[in-house]
Amino acid sequence: MLVGHNPSMHGAAYAIDDGTGDPDAIRWLRSEFPTSAVAIFELAAPWADVGTDCGCLTAAGAPRA
Repeated sequence: MLVGHNPSMHGAAYAIDDGTGDPDAIRWLRSEFPTSAVAIFELAAPWADVGTDCGCLTAAGAPRA
């Protein structure tokens, strides 16, 4: 689990995404990343090797008020 603040977290999630995941989650990630947002990735590499385009985005969203 990685927790942080924007704009860093949106940038990190966008960078990790390899574009092969859930189309709705990818569309959402590319359009917004509000407070309390969550992005869930499947990673094929150990955390120490995580870099650009290395994670499959399986879900993304934020709680609704």
